[in-house]
Amino acid sequence: MGAIIVAGIDNTGKTTLTRQLMSRFGCSCYYTHSIGPCPPDELSAWNRKHMLSLDVSGVAVMDRCYLAELAYGPVVRGTCTFNDRAIKILDRAAAEGPVFFILCHRPMRQIMKTYAEREQMVPPAKARETLMLVRRRYRTLVMDRRSTGVFSEVAVYDWARNDLEELMQRIENWGQRRLGLNLRTGGR
Repeated sequence: MGAIIVAGIDNTGKTTLTRQLMSRFGCSCYYTHSIGPCPPDELSAWNRKHMLSLDVSGVAVMDRCYLAELAYGPVVRGTCTFNDRAIKILDRAAAEGPVFFILCHRPMRQIMKTYAEREQMVPPAKARETLMLVRRRYRTLVMDRRSTGVFSEVAVYDWARNDLEELMQRIENWGQRRLGLNLRTGGR
């Protein structure tokens, strides 16, 4: 029925936030590190299966989504594995169900402080410059999709500046307004 997507550059707290959403709303989570290149029809089926999966609450939480490839691919590898047709199919599938998109953000100094401690997509030597480019791409991609109606709601969540409870309340309001669900109880 609906999806909450948590995305952002490496080391911004996506998985931490996803776990908190699962705990608060009792919903399923799909970790979508990469879809990988495949025919557009398979992308559409994959997207419907994961992005729009239903559980008892009527909402699925996704830790990352296809936008990761659109943000990282051109910056890290110089190309995106999705062609224009595949991107349109993915966007169309995302627009089918209400999507609350959360773009996680942390100050770059905090990201870099712990960056080398974890396996990351971008090598530490190039991380700061590359992540700044990817962050800008993410913002552009997300805001374009908000303005065209692919995502019904967008929040930029900054762990250093925003209140988690306010974000949770905003998601609850979205669930009531867009899905007709009380996300805390899973009821209508």
